[in-house]
Amino acid sequence: MQAGKLKYKMNLLEPRRKSDSYNDPAASGWNVARGIYVALRPLKGNERYVADRTQHETTHRIDTRYANDITPENMLEYFDALKGTYRYFQISEVIDPEEIGATLKITATEIYGFKR
Repeated sequence: MQAGKLKYKMNLLEPRRKSDSYNDPAASGWNVARGIYVALRPLKGNERYVADRTQHETTHRIDTRYANDITPENMLEYFDALKGTYRYFQISEVIDPEEIGATLKITATEIYGFKR
């Protein structure tokens, strides 16, 4: 993978886990695991009407260098400097296309209104 194509720096978020009063581990927010450089591309945009409200869903493809700690359990956080806001992506699928540990192709859904 060419380094010049990895233009965006994103934070890899992992679930913060803590035990409740019954010692049952439960997710309790998100921690930044580390930063990664990615190529970010929107695939499609959908509009759905749910309970008289428009709900937008944008699916993205994210390419990055191989890392074995990126799983669908993680999320990605990107600071959009033009808008001055953070964008969050829920990972739905992680694929090593060549199966040689060189690159990852990630399918993710942007989550609007998410607060970590």
